[in-house]
Amino acid sequence: MNKRTFIAAALAAAVSGQAQALDLRDWGKKYNSASQRFAVLSEFNNAAVLDKETQLVWFRTWPNTTTEWNSARDSCANSSVGGRKGWRLPYLHELMSLIDPNVVPVANGDTKLPQGHPFVNSAPQNGLGYVAYWTATWDKISVLNATGAAYAQVWRVDLETGNTGKGSPYSDYRFVCVRSGAPLAEY
Repeated sequence: MNKRTFIAAALAAAVSGQAQALDLRDWGKKYNSASQRFAVLSEFNNAAVLDKETQLVWFRTWPNTTTEWNSARDSCANSSVGGRKGWRLPYLHELMSLIDPNVVPVANGDTKLPQGHPFVNSAPQNGLGYVAYWTATWDKISVLNATGAAYAQVWRVDLETGNTGKGSPYSDYRFVCVRSGAPLAEY
C-alpha cells in the first residue's frame, strides 16, 4: 500500500466511524547507523530515545542497579521519565531488537548494542562482563525448585553476548523501561 492509498483508507475509515489502530513499526527496515535509527526526544526532556525501526521509546539513561523482577516491573510502572507515565519492562523480542549481531564486544561490560547508540549506563560501570536485563516475558514452562515446588521463570537478555536465558523472578538483574502502544495482555 503506498502512502497516498494508506492516507485515503485512513480518512475513509475516520469518516465512516471505523476506528483502527495504526501500526507504524517498520521491523523490515534496517538503518545503516545508530544516528539514523535512534532519536533523542526533546519532548521527553532528552530523557528518552525513539527507536525509529520499532517505534518503541526507551529510557535514555538506564538504571545502574540490579533488582528482582517485581521491583523492576514496579519501577517502570511508577516511573515518570521525561515527564511521562506509561513505562513498562520490554518483552523479549523488543529488547532483542536492540541487539546488533555484528557488534563484537571488546572489553568486559561492552554490549552488542549498535555502535554509536545514545543510551547511557547500558553496560555496568564495574566491567563485570555479564550484562543481563529483565524482560516482561514469562516462560510458559514451570521448573521445580530445591523443595520440589513449581515456579515459572522470566526471560532475560545478556547484552554482552546477545543471548537469552531464563531466571527466577527472585534473582537480581538489570532492567530498562520502554513505552509503546502494544497490548499488554500478559504483562
